[in-house]
Amino acid sequence: MTASIVGIYNVAVPTGRLIILFPKAFEALYIPNIASVYQNKEELKKIYYTTTKWVLIMSSMSLFWLILYSKEVILFFFKEEYIAAATPLIILVIGYFIQGISYTSRNILLLYKKTNIIFIATVSSSLVNIILNLILIPTKGMIGASVSSTISLILMGLIFIVIAYKETKINPFNLKTFIIVLASALSVFITKNLLSYLNLSRLYIL
Repeated sequence: MTASIVGIYNVAVPTGRLIILFPKAFEALYIPNIASVYQNKEELKKIYYTTTKWVLIMSSMSLFWLILYSKEVILFFFKEEYIAAATPLIILVIGYFIQGISYTSRNILLLYKKTNIIFIATVSSSLVNIILNLILIPTKGMIGASVSSTISLILMGLIFIVIAYKETKINPFNLKTFIIVLASALSVFITKNLLSYLNLSRLYIL
């Protein structure tokens, strides 16, 4: 692609990665806690589930805000010339969301000394990303690149989650997880529509 398209895409990538700030912050507290209760299955389950729940709450709120306000976020941080980065941002943020909520599972694998699984997952997702880039970028450009990255991130995250479940038999995702994501989506959607209504009302009054 041209240098201008690459420049626009390089706006979407770091902006989308903002969503993993919360999982990274929780990670500093999470790892020492699970290491201290390694032999206690019930305590491990409690910490694993609770941390994943809070990561999910914060990440899902960020996810829907970035999706619904992608253009506004781009305009806030950058110039109007980069507004085309909004669509790749929406796609990328989904992949980074899955990556973020899988951090707790990845750290469980670290605790169980399954670093080989982390290595395999990372290499596999990277290869998938490269292959999809070669296929999609020539015809789809930025959209192809963002779809490739998102698919590879989702693949890596799912591997972490599935293998962590096989090792611990602990599932941190359940019906409450779905409710959390749904509540986050509804709250952001309602807020966006409420703000739009207030702006329209103000204009009408003026």
